[in-house]
Amino acid sequence: QDAALAAVQACSTFATDLMHTLVSYRNATQKNVGSVVISGGTSKLKGMNSLIATSLGVPVHPFRAFKGENLK
Repeated sequence: QDAALAAVQACSTFATDLMHTLVSYRNATQKNVGSVVISGGTSKLKGMNSLIATSLGVPVHPFRAFKGENLK
């Protein structure tokens, strides 16, 4: 349980930093972010999308480079 708590705390810090970035973007451009795409190993952690989505209040999706592509 200690590892799970540490992971949640680290993810919460990440989500807070990301929220600050989105607020800065909104202030600079007068545009809102409609969704967030995450990538890398952290994006594969179970519950990461929902944790970030809840923190930010926008949908979060994993990046899939070849989604919808026919690679045959």
